[in-house]
Amino acid sequence: MTIGKPSAIGDIHGRLDLLDPLLLNIFSSPLYTSQSRIVFLGDYVDRGPFSAGVIDRLIELPKKGVDRICLAGNHDLWFLHFFEDPIGETNWLQWGGVETAASYGVQAGGPIDSGAFRRAVRDQLAKEVPQSHLDFIRSLPAHHVALNTLFVHAGVKPGVALDDQKIEDLTYIRGEFLNDRRPHEYFVVHGHTPVMEPDFRDNRANIDTGAYATNMLSCLIVTADGRQVLQRSP
Repeated sequence: MTIGKPSAIGDIHGRLDLLDPLLLNIFSSPLYTSQSRIVFLGDYVDRGPFSAGVIDRLIELPKKGVDRICLAGNHDLWFLHFFEDPIGETNWLQWGGVETAASYGVQAGGPIDSGAFRRAVRDQLAKEVPQSHLDFIRSLPAHHVALNTLFVHAGVKPGVALDDQKIEDLTYIRGEFLNDRRPHEYFVVHGHTPVMEPDFRDNRANIDTGAYATNMLSCLIVTADGRQVLQRSP
């Protein structure tokens, strides 16, 4: 078996130090070929120390001939919302944005409940964050389908067709999706909800192994005959 299309990588959360060795493992796998595609499941920023570097790496992969698709995660959208409305976006700094700001050289360890402080942080970030990073986040799709598998950040609203799913559900949903054992329109590969080990169910697979806290970043390779091979780093 020499087909490796597609592979999925779980929530990175600023852990470039885990992403780079995992990519090397994938590229050296016999399941990875020139026709392979890597699907990143979102949450590239926040919590870990190297968010800016992670986005740089994801942007440069196609220039090196890597076929990749990057999906939107809720943390990525929070980052973008903070740029657009730092007064209204009250969650981002609290849930890992301080670390992301630091990766761009902006110190944001202050009164994050203050709208004036959040605006000041945004103004500093506007000077440091490359336009290419903002364009990258704005371009992120919410899902990808291949080999009868749906790749998405958080999950799906059960019983709702993919075309009718809301981006809020695709990037935020938890309990309603996680607790539903019925078959979905597609087998779902997702992240968003950290687990100590990859969680395989009849209707879904969760590969968010909490990289920022556990030092474990997971990859699932989905082959044409349905076999699934998991690789982890370090």
